[in-house]
Amino acid sequence: MQLGHFAHVLLFTCPQCGSPVASARLIEEKNLETADAVEYMLLCRCGWMGQIVGARALKRWVEQWDSRASSACVQK
Repeated sequence: MQLGHFAHVLLFTCPQCGSPVASARLIEEKNLETADAVEYMLLCRCGWMGQIVGARALKRWVEQWDSRASSACVQK
């Protein structure tokens, strides 16, 4: 396993209908501050689409990710 790849999963609330909307991203750092500073493109089932900064997430999870993850997909 390669160190330095972490899956950050964030749970947001849709600003239009209030439904939960989740997003995941690979980031080289485990700390939540890195994920909080990134904007996430979200699409809700109600049709709303937009970008929300990670700091507005209701919940966050971080998991170390397998080395099979492409380094080209990792947010630096």
